[in-house]
Amino acid sequence: MKVRLSQEHALSKRVGFVPKHFKNTSRVYIQDGKKLYIDYIEATNIGRGKFKDFLEAVHKEGFNLYSSSSSLFEKNH
Repeated sequence: MKVRLSQEHALSKRVGFVPKHFKNTSRVYIQDGKKLYIDYIEATNIGRGKFKDFLEAVHKEGFNLYSSSSSLFEKNH
């Protein structure tokens, strides 16, 4: 079962998934302890350059990363 990752969770803070960098409307889930699913993620203005750091930190924590879409892209405002 997938559980939505709260931005207040200790793991979120370790990998940089915090309100300062990513909006609360982002939908990131954890399943089976080591699978991380990104259904939707949106960076704040401050967090624009932090997405790559987030992905690297998730990998260092040992998570397998899954996305609901076939490609990930940066949305410019």
